Amino acid sequence: MYRNCLYCMYYYPCCSMPMMMNQFRSGSFPGMAHQRGDMRQRPCRGFMYQVKRGDTLYSIAQHYKISLNSLIGANPQITDPNVLSIGQTICVPGVMPLPTPVECTGEIYSVRSGDKLTAIARRFNVTVSAILAANPSISNPDNLMVGFNLCIPHACSGRIYTVRQGDTLSGIAQRFGVPYRSLIQANPQIIDPNQLFIGQNICIPSVSPVVYRNTQYGFSFSLPESWRGYRIVTDRWEGLDINGQVVETGPEIMIRHPLWTAERPRQDIPIMIFTLDQWRSLEQDKFHIGAAPIGPRELGRNKRYVMALPARYNFAFPEGYEEVERILEGNPLHTDENI
Repeated sequence: MYRNCLYCMYYYPCCSMPMMMNQFRSGSFPGMAHQRGDMRQRPCRGFMYQVKRGDTLYSIAQHYKISLNSLIGANPQITDPNVLSIGQTICVPGVMPLPTPVECTGEIYSVRSGDKLTAIARRFNVTVSAILAANPSISNPDNLMVGFNLCIPHACSGRIYTVRQGDTLSGIAQRFGVPYRSLIQANPQIIDPNQLFIGQNICIPSVSPVVYRNTQYGFSFSLPESWRGYRIVTDRWEGLDINGQVVETGPEIMIRHPLWTAERPRQDIPIMIFTLDQWRSLEQDKFHIGAAPIGPRELGRNKRYVMALPARYNFAFPEGYEEVERILEGNPLHTDENI
């Protein structure tokens, strides 16, 4: 020590002995750290971990797959390795997690040993691409750092679909009956909606079904998403006897497409309502409806009414008649047996 003091006084005459002794006592004198051993925490070459209840140096070392000796060596400020305080911060060396994503709108998940992005995505019902989009700092998706705080975006409200050859977003939206805009909003990781990749996973959001419900006659009718905003138009059907006289009548309900206009009409979905007695009379040819050689086709019935489709309802082949045919092929009418 005195050699150092003499060296300082020789080369730095302004130094005084009291000043040097104060530096010695505080440990700030040049070279003192090597002679005394610096017990202050060194710059961490890893990341800072906050001690939680139940933590020990051994359990922390085991969790992050590092040796106990390296953990102790990285924390010379710890005087007793057997005593940790809750909230205390220690250095975990050799583990360099990337920072937590900024403004994560989902939830934060801390990567554990053995975690893979695909498994994490399945666990939270999100796509891998959505996780990557929420974590732009991930440089190697196949090598997640233990302890990395991963932003998990909001889970997919519907199902995960894997893109196939020839798929387009508009085609997928139409296939699953979801609005194109809803599909875009559910997949913020898609930068260019016109460019999909085979094998890419996307979220097909669930949407509330489009259903027309009629409580008066006890039936419901399921419609595709493209019919959201439909209108109901009512009319009356008439049953004629052999003399052409009206002997029976009943309600006819038409479900009208939201794009229908007077200038450009589209195919309605007509539903005729019969009482059970009227339907039996029709089957017994006691009256007929219209000039068609065949009668209406039954769609369903409950205890009081029969719902039927008019014969040749699409004889003029208006716009949208093919879609209505596809809808009817799916048996969309369901009856309430309590009526």
